[in-house]
Amino acid sequence: MQKRRLIVLLVFFGIGFVLAMACADSVPCAVTTPLPTVSMQPIQSAETETPKPTPEVEITPVPMLCVNIENDEELTAWLESDESKYPGAIQLVLGANVLDWESIDIRLFPNLELWLPEGLTEFGGLGNTIDYLAVGLPSTVKSIEQGAFFDCSAVLLHPDNKWFVKKDGVLYDAEMRTVYHCDVDVEQVTLPDSVREIGYSAFRGCSELREIILSPNLEYVRDLAFEFCSSLEELNFPVSLKRVGYCAFIDGLFTTVRFSGDTVDFVIGNWEAIAPFDGSEIRTIIFDQNTQRDWYFGDLPKLQQVVFLCEPPKYAPVDVIFQIAFRTDPEQITVYYLSEFAAFWAPNGETTWRGVSLVAIDSLDELPPLEP
Repeated sequence: MQKRRLIVLLVFFGIGFVLAMACADSVPCAVTTPLPTVSMQPIQSAETETPKPTPEVEITPVPMLCVNIENDEELTAWLESDESKYPGAIQLVLGANVLDWESIDIRLFPNLELWLPEGLTEFGGLGNTIDYLAVGLPSTVKSIEQGAFFDCSAVLLHPDNKWFVKKDGVLYDAEMRTVYHCDVDVEQVTLPDSVREIGYSAFRGCSELREIILSPNLEYVRDLAFEFCSSLEELNFPVSLKRVGYCAFIDGLFTTVRFSGDTVDFVIGNWEAIAPFDGSEIRTIIFDQNTQRDWYFGDLPKLQQVVFLCEPPKYAPVDVIFQIAFRTDPEQITVYYLSEFAAFWAPNGETTWRGVSLVAIDSLDELPPLEP
């Protein structure tokens, strides 16, 4: 009985072994299969990414709008129309029957070229304005008030006008004795010998003006004549100059001013606040002759050199000359004089004058470089 059980077990195990071997031959082993190789590429950060070029945008300029107005009714209708809100420059040509042109609020049209009506004989300006493009004078205008072109960029003149002349961007009377206006984009001006007067605000706002040669017969520079001339570095006044208006050169960036004459009057309002050169960048003032007038240049915080090519000034009160004339700390100023006048400036070898450093020179070439 036991032998029978043993035989059965042996047969059972034998069959199981045979089946196991058969399965082993038909199923592959997963762990023997190699893993695929992964290539690791560096990740490019946002900071190192090459920016895409910005496509160029072509800007189309807005053309000038030209409008002709024949009478006051047309002017009123146009001012109330949508066309008057045109974003670009506007050329407004007024006919002879437009009488109410002064009612135009020029402040609403900063890019306006306004041609005044034929038949107009006197022009006094456009009232309280801001910068505007240009004003055109008809052939009939005979008289222009001082300061009529305040804040005007350019003046246009009808070719048949016989009372005024426009040359190289500058407007003169027919005899070219008075300067009325200079276009703001002018860079260089040579005034003819005939010029006697530079009018009120004539060069005001001429920020591109780099050089001006004044007439040798110039006598009067009116108020605000060179205000805001930010590129003009030097002014040489002729012997003939007799009068300078208040604020004539206020806030200018010129660094050198030279006076050839000895009889210049400075016109002032409240002199403590309004003087011809207030707030300018003047560092050097040169006097060719001994002045016979009081000076009120204004507040000159950067003044360093006062040069006399002559004897000392004799007007009173010389003991406070720098505080009154220049409103400047005397310690920052040096007075230079020609050595040929040493007997007048330093008879005993003095090195100071009225509390200011005193230095002799033989020519202007010996002036030291200015401090920043």
